[in-house]
Amino acid sequence: MIDFKLNYGHKITPIEIKYNLGSDYYANNSKFQKSIISEDTTYYDLGNGKALVNTINYFPMIIEDDYIFGKFAACSSLNEIYSIGYTPISASIITSWSEKNGNNHNYDDILKGANDICEECNIKVTGGYTISSDELFFGLSVNGIVDIASIDFRKDMFTGNDIYITKPLGIDSALLSAKLNKTELDQDLYKYITIPNHIGALLADKKYARRMTNLSSLGLIGHIINSCNQFKCSAEISLDKIPIFKNTTKNIEQRIFPKESTENWRHYKKYTNLEDSILATIISTPIMCGGIMLSIDNTKNKEFEDFCAQNNTEAYKIGSVKALKKQGKFIEFK
Repeated sequence: MIDFKLNYGHKITPIEIKYNLGSDYYANNSKFQKSIISEDTTYYDLGNGKALVNTINYFPMIIEDDYIFGKFAACSSLNEIYSIGYTPISASIITSWSEKNGNNHNYDDILKGANDICEECNIKVTGGYTISSDELFFGLSVNGIVDIASIDFRKDMFTGNDIYITKPLGIDSALLSAKLNKTELDQDLYKYITIPNHIGALLADKKYARRMTNLSSLGLIGHIINSCNQFKCSAEISLDKIPIFKNTTKNIEQRIFPKESTENWRHYKKYTNLEDSILATIISTPIMCGGIMLSIDNTKNKEFEDFCAQNNTEAYKIGSVKALKKQGKFIEFK
Protein backbone atom coordinates (compact mmCIF):
# COMPACT_ATOMS: atom_id res chain seq x y z
CA MET A 1 0.00 0.00 0.00
CA ILE A 2 1.13 3.56 -0.63
CA ASP A 3 0.19 6.99 0.55
CA PHE A 4 -1.81 9.34 -1.68
CA LYS A 5 -1.53 12.90 -2.94
CA LEU A 6 -4.95 14.54 -2.91
CA ASN A 7 -3.98 17.45 -5.21
CA TYR A 8 -7.04 19.50 -4.40
CA GLY A 9 -5.33 22.86 -4.42
CA HIS A 10 -4.57 25.58 -1.94
CA LYS A 11 -7.06 28.00 -0.42
CA ILE A 12 -6.08 31.66 -0.81
CA THR A 13 -6.87 33.21 2.56
CA PRO A 14 -7.57 36.84 3.48
CA ILE A 15 -4.23 36.84 5.28
CA GLU A 16 -2.43 36.07 2.00
CA ILE A 17 -4.36 38.80 0.18
CA LYS A 18 -3.37 41.31 2.86
CA TYR A 19 0.24 40.17 2.66
CA ASN A 20 0.37 40.70 -1.10
CA LEU A 21 -1.72 43.87 -1.36
CA GLY A 22 -0.97 45.58 1.94
CA SER A 23 -1.96 45.21 5.58
CA ASP A 24 -4.64 47.93 5.27
CA TYR A 25 -6.30 46.33 2.22
CA TYR A 26 -9.61 45.52 3.91
CA ALA A 27 -9.54 48.65 6.03
CA ASN A 28 -9.89 50.76 2.90
CA ASN A 29 -13.51 49.67 2.67
CA SER A 30 -15.38 49.53 5.97
CA LYS A 31 -17.93 47.09 4.56
CA PHE A 32 -15.26 44.39 4.42
CA GLN A 33 -14.21 43.07 7.81
CA LYS A 34 -11.61 40.53 8.84
CA SER A 35 -13.67 37.60 10.01
CA ILE A 36 -13.43 37.13 13.77
CA ILE A 37 -14.44 33.48 13.59
CA SER A 38 -12.26 32.08 10.82
CA GLU A 39 -8.84 32.85 9.43
CA ASP A 40 -10.12 31.61 6.05
CA THR A 41 -12.84 34.15 5.29
CA THR A 42 -13.87 37.78 5.34
CA TYR A 43 -17.44 38.92 5.56
CA TYR A 44 -19.19 41.76 3.76
CA ASP A 45 -21.38 44.06 5.85
CA LEU A 46 -24.71 44.37 4.00
CA GLY A 47 -25.66 47.41 6.08
CA ASN A 48 -28.84 45.86 7.48
CA GLY A 49 -27.36 44.04 10.45
CA LYS A 50 -26.43 41.05 8.31
CA ALA A 51 -23.18 39.91 6.74
CA LEU A 52 -22.42 37.94 3.58
CA VAL A 53 -19.56 35.46 3.12
CA ASN A 54 -18.41 33.29 0.22
CA THR A 55 -16.24 30.17 0.09
CA ILE A 56 -15.04 27.93 -2.75
CA ASN A 57 -14.09 24.27 -2.41
CA TYR A 58 -13.57 21.42 -4.85
CA PHE A 59 -12.55 17.79 -4.43
CA PRO A 60 -10.88 15.06 -6.49
CA MET A 61 -12.89 11.97 -7.42
CA ILE A 62 -12.05 9.92 -4.32
CA ILE A 63 -15.37 8.03 -4.13
CA GLU A 64 -16.33 5.47 -6.78
CA ASP A 65 -20.09 6.01 -6.54
CA ASP A 66 -20.92 9.19 -8.50
CA TYR A 67 -24.09 10.06 -6.58
CA ILE A 68 -22.39 9.66 -3.20
CA PHE A 69 -19.41 11.67 -4.42
CA GLY A 70 -21.76 14.51 -5.38
CA LYS A 71 -23.31 14.44 -1.90
CA PHE A 72 -19.87 14.36 -0.30
CA ALA A 73 -18.53 17.30 -2.37
CA ALA A 74 -21.59 19.43 -1.63
CA CYS A 75 -21.59 18.55 2.06
CA SER A 76 -17.88 19.40 2.38
CA SER A 77 -18.35 22.70 0.56
CA LEU A 78 -21.37 23.73 2.65
CA ASN A 79 -19.51 22.85 5.85
CA GLU A 80 -17.13 25.76 5.19
CA ILE A 81 -20.14 28.05 5.74
CA TYR A 82 -21.92 26.14 8.51
CA SER A 83 -18.76 25.64 10.54
CA ILE A 84 -18.19 29.35 11.07
CA GLY A 85 -21.77 30.01 12.16
CA TYR A 86 -23.27 31.16 8.84
CA THR A 87 -26.32 29.84 6.99
CA PRO A 88 -25.85 29.01 3.28
CA ILE A 89 -28.17 30.84 0.87
CA SER A 90 -26.95 29.78 -2.60
CA ALA A 91 -24.40 27.57 -4.35
CA SER A 92 -22.70 27.42 -7.75
CA ILE A 93 -20.74 24.54 -9.28
CA ILE A 94 -17.03 24.51 -10.04
CA THR A 95 -15.89 21.43 -11.95
CA SER A 96 -13.36 20.14 -14.46
CA TRP A 97 -15.87 17.79 -16.11
CA SER A 98 -14.99 16.79 -19.68
CA GLU A 99 -15.38 13.76 -21.93
CA LYS A 100 -11.67 12.99 -21.43
CA ASN A 101 -11.63 12.83 -17.63
CA GLY A 102 -15.23 11.85 -17.05
CA ASN A 103 -15.76 8.97 -19.42
CA ASN A 104 -16.07 6.51 -16.53
CA HIS A 105 -18.47 8.68 -14.55
CA ASN A 106 -21.99 10.04 -14.81
CA TYR A 107 -22.17 13.81 -14.40
CA ASP A 108 -25.95 13.76 -13.87
CA ASP A 109 -25.50 11.46 -10.87
CA ILE A 110 -22.82 13.71 -9.37
CA LEU A 111 -25.04 16.75 -9.87
CA LYS A 112 -28.07 14.98 -8.40
CA GLY A 113 -26.11 14.04 -5.29
CA ALA A 114 -24.91 17.62 -4.83
CA ASN A 115 -28.37 19.05 -5.47
CA ASP A 116 -30.02 16.67 -2.99
CA ILE A 117 -27.72 17.95 -0.24
CA CYS A 118 -28.36 21.57 -1.24
CA GLU A 119 -32.13 21.09 -1.23
CA GLU A 120 -31.85 19.43 2.18
CA CYS A 121 -30.24 22.70 3.28
CA ASN A 122 -33.04 24.73 1.64
CA ILE A 123 -30.87 26.23 -1.08
CA LYS A 124 -30.56 25.78 -4.84
CA VAL A 125 -27.65 25.14 -7.17
CA THR A 126 -27.85 28.23 -9.39
CA GLY A 127 -25.25 27.56 -12.10
CA GLY A 128 -21.50 27.24 -12.15
CA TYR A 129 -18.35 27.01 -14.20
CA THR A 130 -16.33 24.24 -15.81
CA ILE A 131 -12.62 24.44 -16.62
CA SER A 132 -10.23 22.25 -18.59
CA SER A 133 -8.20 19.73 -16.58
CA ASP A 134 -6.87 16.21 -17.01
CA GLU A 135 -8.22 15.32 -13.57
CA LEU A 136 -11.87 15.29 -12.62
CA PHE A 137 -12.91 17.41 -9.66
CA PHE A 138 -16.19 18.84 -8.45
CA GLY A 139 -17.19 21.32 -5.77
CA LEU A 140 -19.25 24.37 -4.92
CA SER A 141 -18.88 28.09 -4.45
CA VAL A 142 -21.23 28.87 -1.57
CA ASN A 143 -22.69 32.14 -0.27
CA GLY A 144 -23.77 32.40 3.34
CA ILE A 145 -25.38 34.97 5.60
CA VAL A 146 -25.38 35.70 9.34
CA ASP A 147 -26.59 38.33 11.82
CA ILE A 148 -23.55 40.45 12.66
CA ALA A 149 -24.71 40.81 16.26
CA SER A 150 -24.39 37.06 16.71
CA ILE A 151 -20.69 37.03 15.80
CA ASP A 152 -19.43 40.20 17.44
CA PHE A 153 -19.02 38.46 20.81
CA ARG A 154 -17.18 35.46 19.38
CA LYS A 155 -13.77 37.04 19.03
CA ASP A 156 -11.26 34.64 20.52
CA MET A 157 -10.44 31.61 22.62
CA PHE A 158 -8.89 31.93 26.05
CA THR A 159 -8.15 30.23 29.37
CA GLY A 160 -11.42 28.91 30.75
CA ASN A 161 -12.45 27.40 27.43
CA ASP A 162 -12.56 23.70 26.63
CA ILE A 163 -11.82 22.46 23.11
CA TYR A 164 -14.36 20.27 21.30
CA ILE A 165 -14.63 18.61 17.91
CA THR A 166 -17.83 17.19 16.40
CA LYS A 167 -16.57 14.30 14.25
CA PRO A 168 -13.86 11.65 14.68
CA LEU A 169 -10.53 11.85 12.85
CA GLY A 170 -9.58 9.31 10.19
CA ILE A 171 -12.52 9.77 7.83
CA ASP A 172 -10.19 10.68 4.94
CA SER A 173 -8.05 7.58 5.34
CA ALA A 174 -11.23 5.48 5.39
CA LEU A 175 -12.40 7.08 2.14
CA LEU A 176 -9.04 6.41 0.47
CA SER A 177 -9.02 2.83 1.74
CA ALA A 178 -12.49 2.22 0.30
CA LYS A 179 -11.43 3.61 -3.07
CA LEU A 180 -8.16 1.66 -3.15
CA ASN A 181 -9.82 -1.61 -2.19
CA LYS A 182 -12.98 -0.92 -4.23
CA THR A 183 -15.25 -1.53 -1.26
CA GLU A 184 -18.58 0.07 -0.42
CA LEU A 185 -18.70 2.79 2.20
CA ASP A 186 -19.95 1.50 5.53
CA GLN A 187 -22.96 3.10 7.18
CA ASP A 188 -21.03 5.23 9.69
CA LEU A 189 -18.66 6.61 7.06
CA TYR A 190 -21.57 7.40 4.74
CA LYS A 191 -23.26 9.32 7.56
CA TYR A 192 -20.19 11.42 8.37
CA ILE A 193 -19.59 12.50 4.77
CA THR A 194 -23.19 13.24 3.76
CA ILE A 195 -24.64 15.12 6.74
CA PRO A 196 -23.71 18.84 6.74
CA ASN A 197 -22.59 20.57 9.93
CA HIS A 198 -25.93 22.35 10.48
CA ILE A 199 -25.02 22.71 14.15
CA GLY A 200 -22.63 25.57 13.32
CA ALA A 201 -25.41 27.89 12.19
CA LEU A 202 -27.52 26.87 15.19
CA LEU A 203 -24.67 27.85 17.51
CA ALA A 204 -24.31 31.31 15.97
CA ASP A 205 -26.17 33.06 18.79
CA LYS A 206 -24.85 30.91 21.66
CA LYS A 207 -22.42 33.05 23.60
CA TYR A 208 -20.75 30.07 25.22
CA ALA A 209 -19.51 28.98 21.75
CA ARG A 210 -16.36 30.95 21.08
CA ARG A 211 -13.84 30.22 18.36
CA MET A 212 -15.38 28.01 15.63
CA THR A 213 -13.55 26.71 12.58
CA ASN A 214 -14.04 24.05 9.96
CA LEU A 215 -11.52 21.22 10.26
CA SER A 216 -10.01 21.00 6.78
CA SER A 217 -6.68 20.86 4.94
CA LEU A 218 -4.48 21.79 7.92
CA GLY A 219 -5.58 18.78 9.97
CA LEU A 220 -6.50 19.05 13.63
CA ILE A 221 -2.97 20.04 14.58
CA GLY A 222 -2.81 22.96 12.17
CA HIS A 223 -6.13 24.43 13.23
CA ILE A 224 -5.27 24.23 16.94
CA ILE A 225 -1.84 25.78 16.45
CA ASN A 226 -3.10 28.58 14.21
CA SER A 227 -5.84 29.44 16.72
CA CYS A 228 -3.44 29.40 19.66
CA ASN A 229 -0.91 31.52 17.79
CA GLN A 230 -3.58 34.05 16.84
CA PHE A 231 -4.90 34.43 20.39
CA LYS A 232 -1.58 34.01 22.25
CA CYS A 233 -2.57 30.93 24.24
CA SER A 234 -1.81 27.20 24.24
CA ALA A 235 -3.80 23.97 24.23
CA GLU A 236 -3.56 20.93 26.46
CA ILE A 237 -4.88 17.95 24.50
CA SER A 238 -5.70 14.52 25.94
CA LEU A 239 -4.67 11.92 23.39
CA ASP A 240 -7.08 9.35 24.79
CA LYS A 241 -9.98 11.78 24.28
CA ILE A 242 -9.43 12.30 20.54
CA PRO A 243 -12.11 10.30 18.69
CA ILE A 244 -10.63 8.14 15.92
CA PHE A 245 -12.69 6.46 13.21
CA LYS A 246 -12.56 2.66 13.08
CA ASN A 247 -9.61 1.03 11.30
CA THR A 248 -7.72 4.34 11.06
CA THR A 249 -4.62 2.97 12.79
CA LYS A 250 -4.61 -0.01 10.44
CA ASN A 251 -4.93 2.30 7.42
CA ILE A 252 -2.05 4.45 8.65
CA GLU A 253 0.15 1.40 9.20
CA GLN A 254 -0.60 0.37 5.60
CA ARG A 255 0.33 3.86 4.35
CA ILE A 256 -3.22 4.72 3.30
CA PHE A 257 -3.32 8.43 3.98
CA PRO A 258 -2.78 11.67 2.01
CA LYS A 259 0.82 12.78 1.51
CA GLU A 260 -0.28 16.18 2.79
CA SER A 261 -0.40 14.53 6.24
CA THR A 262 3.39 14.22 6.20
CA GLU A 263 3.77 17.78 4.96
CA ASN A 264 1.50 19.12 7.71
CA TRP A 265 3.40 17.21 10.41
CA ARG A 266 6.76 18.41 9.10
CA HIS A 267 5.52 21.99 9.33
CA TYR A 268 3.80 21.81 12.74
CA LYS A 269 5.71 19.24 14.81
CA LYS A 270 8.09 21.84 16.29
CA TYR A 271 5.13 23.41 18.11
CA THR A 272 4.23 20.25 20.05
CA ASN A 273 5.67 17.56 22.33
CA LEU A 274 4.11 14.63 20.43
CA GLU A 275 6.40 11.74 19.46
CA ASP A 276 3.98 8.95 18.49
CA SER A 277 4.20 8.67 14.68
CA ILE A 278 0.79 7.04 14.18
CA LEU A 279 -1.01 9.71 16.20
CA ALA A 280 1.08 12.41 14.54
CA THR A 281 -0.20 11.26 11.14
CA ILE A 282 -3.79 11.06 12.35
CA ILE A 283 -3.88 14.60 13.76
CA SER A 284 -1.99 15.99 10.74
CA THR A 285 -4.16 14.44 8.04
CA PRO A 286 -6.14 16.90 5.90
CA ILE A 287 -9.86 16.65 6.57
CA MET A 288 -12.20 16.91 3.58
CA CYS A 289 -15.53 16.40 5.33
CA GLY A 290 -14.67 16.91 8.95
CA GLY A 291 -16.43 18.37 11.92
CA ILE A 292 -16.18 21.70 13.66
CA MET A 293 -13.47 22.59 16.14
CA LEU A 294 -14.66 25.10 18.70
CA SER A 295 -13.89 26.39 22.17
CA ILE A 296 -16.62 26.36 24.80
CA ASP A 297 -16.94 28.28 28.07
CA ASN A 298 -16.16 25.47 30.52
CA THR A 299 -19.02 26.51 32.79
CA LYS A 300 -21.42 25.75 29.93
CA ASN A 301 -20.15 22.31 28.87
CA LYS A 302 -23.32 20.44 29.80
CA GLU A 303 -25.55 23.02 28.13
CA PHE A 304 -23.46 22.73 24.96
CA GLU A 305 -23.37 18.92 25.01
CA ASP A 306 -27.13 18.74 25.60
CA PHE A 307 -27.73 21.16 22.73
CA CYS A 308 -25.59 19.02 20.42
CA ALA A 309 -27.43 15.85 21.47
CA GLN A 310 -30.79 17.52 20.80
CA ASN A 311 -29.55 18.32 17.29
CA ASN A 312 -28.09 14.88 16.52
CA THR A 313 -24.50 16.09 16.68
CA GLU A 314 -21.62 14.38 18.45
CA ALA A 315 -19.50 16.48 20.82
CA TYR A 316 -16.04 15.31 21.91
CA LYS A 317 -14.12 17.31 24.50
CA ILE A 318 -10.45 16.77 23.61
CA GLY A 319 -8.69 19.34 25.78
CA SER A 320 -8.60 22.82 27.17
CA VAL A 321 -7.13 26.26 26.52
CA LYS A 322 -4.21 27.25 28.73
CA ALA A 323 -2.02 30.30 29.19
CA LEU A 324 0.97 30.33 26.86
CA LYS A 325 3.99 29.36 28.98
CA LYS A 326 6.65 29.16 26.30
CA GLN A 327 6.55 30.99 22.99
CA GLY A 328 6.34 28.58 20.08
CA LYS A 329 5.00 25.63 22.11
CA PHE A 330 1.31 25.82 21.37
CA ILE A 331 0.16 22.25 22.08
CA GLU A 332 0.99 19.91 24.95
CA PHE A 333 -0.29 16.38 24.42
CA LYS A 334 -0.95 14.27 27.51
